[in-house]
Amino acid sequence: MPAPTPPYRPGDRVRCLVSTAAAMRGLELQGRRGTVRWATHYAAGELPGWDVAVVWDDLVPPLPAHHSPADLEPAGKARAAPAGVAPVAEVAAWMLAEFERAGALARAAALAGIRARFGAAFVAGGRIRPDVLAAFRRGAQGRALWMPSRQAWRRRTPHDRPPGTSR
Repeated sequence: MPAPTPPYRPGDRVRCLVSTAAAMRGLELQGRRGTVRWATHYAAGELPGWDVAVVWDDLVPPLPAHHSPADLEPAGKARAAPAGVAPVAEVAAWMLAEFERAGALARAAALAGIRARFGAAFVAGGRIRPDVLAAFRRGAQGRALWMPSRQAWRRRTPHDRPPGTSR
């Protein structure tokens, strides 16, 4: 069976058609424009169908928000990435979105996802490039805690030491 055609492609400009305030802790995106970063099709699972990640204009930090294609409409021509914007930021944004979606991110899953979506240039010798990890840490703003025994990041809890403190 051939892969389904994505409803939007990276770089497409879209507008949000639905209210997001309740689902996104008060953040209202209805009427805003943004740029599609990626679209992923899930054939099975809890929520089968398309998941479209959009980086919305004027939101800081520029993290992707996940939407159903029905929540969006085309909003003009595709916009090229601004000059000087490294793809490292996109790789880190993808890692952060996966971490936020699942509440954890295994190193092996991150490696496989990065290699599949962005190419082997961001992973070498079974490791994620240091600049990608640094961008992921900056974007996570202390919300992600690395667990060496599990080779995964998990959400920080109130019982964890504050970021930047040692044992």
